[in-house]
Amino acid sequence: MANEKEPEPGFIKHVKISKLLLYIFLVSTIMFVLAFSIAYSISDFLVIFGLSYLFIGPAYIANAAMVFTSNGKPIDGGKNFIDGKRLFGQTKTWGGFVGGVFFGSIAALGFDLILYFNYPSIAAFAQTQTVFLRYIKLDFLKAYLYPPAYYIPFRAFFCGLGSPLGDLIKSFFKRRLSIGSGKPFWIADQLDFIVTTILLNLVWFPLDIFIILLLLLMTPAITLTANTIAYQIGKKTEPW
Repeated sequence: MANEKEPEPGFIKHVKISKLLLYIFLVSTIMFVLAFSIAYSISDFLVIFGLSYLFIGPAYIANAAMVFTSNGKPIDGGKNFIDGKRLFGQTKTWGGFVGGVFFGSIAALGFDLILYFNYPSIAAFAQTQTVFLRYIKLDFLKAYLYPPAYYIPFRAFFCGLGSPLGDLIKSFFKRRLSIGSGKPFWIADQLDFIVTTILLNLVWFPLDIFIILLLLLMTPAITLTANTIAYQIGKKTEPW
């Protein structure tokens, strides 16, 4: 079993931090769901949840694609920053960056086009459900699912760019802090691609505050839970 190996110095501390963050994000997510559902309705929450992951899903795909396309020359060309440390590191390659942008953008474009051309049916169904909705309005849905056509390629590109760019920015600061490749960079590891994707899209679209909050809480809760389970059953060497 991977987690039966002799732990490295500081490993136990990082395991404890991982557990603490898992509890914090899980409890915070549950509190958000309960508070929002009480203030509005469970139907409103389900719509917010669906819109959140329709928006961020391509960023998840881009994040995964970087793992499978990470080959070729390092982006920094082996060069050091003014502090004498590598700019990004050997594992940040053009293959991973371009692959993440490409597959994330294609996924976002596909999602958007499917929703765009099926919006009349979605709107007709939503019209029959308005009695259950206190926060969500039809104009709200239209803004997300049926934006001006020129917005779609921009959103697709920025959703694809968010994950690779966030990963690169995080790597830059890890090198400055002398955090080794594969070592945890807490909070940044959990939120880098989410924050970057949100910020890039805010340039073009005013994301709802509840969607932003849900993504910032639920994404770390999901990833930390999945990694902890994988660690406990011996599929990962660390729970982060």
